[in-house]
Amino acid sequence: MISFSLPASIMLSDPLFNRGEEGVTEVLITISKGEDVSSLTPEITITEGATIVPAIGIAQDFSQPVTYTVTSPDGKQKRLYKITLNSYMFYQSDFDNWDIYTNNIGTARYELPFEYSEGDKNKIYIWSSSNRGVALYQQYLEPEKYPVASIQSDGGKMAVLRTDLGPGNVMNIQYIPVVAGSLFTGTMDLTNAIKDPLSSTKFGVVCDYLPDRLQGRYSYLAGSGNYILKADKGSVEIPNRKDSCALYGVLFKVDETLTMLDGTSILNHPNIVASTENRYRGSTPNGEMMNFDIPFVYKPGVEIDFSKNKYKLAIVFSSSYNGDLYSGTPGSKMRVDNVRVTRK
Repeated sequence: MISFSLPASIMLSDPLFNRGEEGVTEVLITISKGEDVSSLTPEITITEGATIVPAIGIAQDFSQPVTYTVTSPDGKQKRLYKITLNSYMFYQSDFDNWDIYTNNIGTARYELPFEYSEGDKNKIYIWSSSNRGVALYQQYLEPEKYPVASIQSDGGKMAVLRTDLGPGNVMNIQYIPVVAGSLFTGTMDLTNAIKDPLSSTKFGVVCDYLPDRLQGRYSYLAGSGNYILKADKGSVEIPNRKDSCALYGVLFKVDETLTMLDGTSILNHPNIVASTENRYRGSTPNGEMMNFDIPFVYKPGVEIDFSKNKYKLAIVFSSSYNGDLYSGTPGSKMRVDNVRVTRK
């Protein structure tokens, strides 16, 4: 099996493939809490010439794990793929739990934070990061080389986001002078991620409450060198320009035209009903950890009705505020911990 996906409107995470023993691969997907999964038709791609049972294009009841059997073209090898859906509603994240994700061909390994479902039964993957996109063009077996990783904190772990020099020209598709660490609630669509990074980030997880404040702890230290601004066919270095980190939340309404925000719409889509202000921040004193406590500001005159509409919440962190445009100062570093969303 090369890929597996469900409708984007219910998925909170990219499918996570955990290859186990005896030819069984666990495929874990986090979905919105309260979704009807009794009849879903997934999109599946398999190796050319292979066969799969149940067949592609047939709806399945995913209220319980569903196992697919893929047989190699020569009929000699079989692998089982057990698809398990876990539902979740986001309220907080301490970034204490991390997995090592390894791509299907074993050439890239990076860290991925997860939460536990109610009752601590299942791992929940609501956070996506720039690691997923970076692994397309910079493949490392050492997770610490990627721009998002974990580090030890008091009694646990926290997330660290770092801005590094990029690889430059990538397959004559894109020039990438800078790679920034970003962490956000949502998923990443790799279909056109190198050419069009803004559209590849898909922001939002289902939210059934009114967010009041975004709270947590962070530190930021901007890089000391020149700011690197991506240009059409290269980059420009700007002396004395200070980098900033990004830290904000957005609540938006889902409708027939919008299931997720992306990098082109995260701050300006008309479906946004509330967001936090002061999105971009400079270095904290001596790069030390500080508390943040930011209110959500609601659009005046906008009615919010959870009985009639679905809403999603996007939380975004980045070590360079223009990192999604491949711009920033190498060496910029952000740490994030103890994130909370309080309710009205």
